Amino acid sequence: VQVGLLVLGGSFGFPSLAANQLNKCTLGMSLRGGNETEWPKVHMNILAECATGIECTDSFALVTCNSYEECAVGTVIQGKGNPKLIGCTFTRCTEGGLSVRSSAKCVVASCQFLANIGAASRGVRGRFGVSLEGECIAHLYDCVFAFNDVGLFQQHATSTVESTVNRCVFRRNYRGFIAEGSSQQLKLAVNAQGVSLKWCSFLGDIRGVLVAEGAVVSLSGCLFQRCGMGLSTPVYSPFVAVHANQCIFTENRLHISG
Repeated sequence: VQVGLLVLGGSFGFPSLAANQLNKCTLGMSLRGGNETEWPKVHMNILAECATGIECTDSFALVTCNSYEECAVGTVIQGKGNPKLIGCTFTRCTEGGLSVRSSAKCVVASCQFLANIGAASRGVRGRFGVSLEGECIAHLYDCVFAFNDVGLFQQHATSTVESTVNRCVFRRNYRGFIAEGSSQQLKLAVNAQGVSLKWCSFLGDIRGVLVAEGAVVSLSGCLFQRCGMGLSTPVYSPFVAVHANQCIFTENRLHISG
């Protein structure tokens, strides 16, 4: 099957899609359209072994309690909408669980990203629980990232990006959170916000937080426990900014490197 379900708005509003199972589709569901008062509702569907489980394009969809199992990519969010993902589970996606493309916005709450890993030949950077690309803005709350190659991956961001990650748990990932800036960014903005992590826990990750060139990261009230390395930053780089306040580092092999 090329596309399982294509959901578009019409004169009678948007349909609700519940309790469907879509297997081995090139694209399980394509969700488009909606606004702040009316949107597609997608609830308790199972998407298994799809190349892409759900694609949200210019969509305000409400996606709740879906399960993505062994898809290449569970969900792709792109365009000008602002969808919400609540209570979804992404398991064993071989390229990534959730991909938020440049300029998109979304809210992700109470989701689980579990064992999203791939073949060793693909390289660790290509497999993730959540990927935030470019100028996208995402707000993540109360999510669990466990046993992924990379739990959360922010790439090609500029200092104006203001994504937030609150009360999330990163457990036994190869990399908990990686932040990469834009290669075109020559200097950091004076009052750059970047991505903000508040009250997150990194428990047993091989590397908890890895901040690369050009990235701006703010950590507040985070716990790093039993990690191989808690926080890693480039040595003597003028193009990286990390703000850590009231964080706890305990029982790590190396607390901070950089």
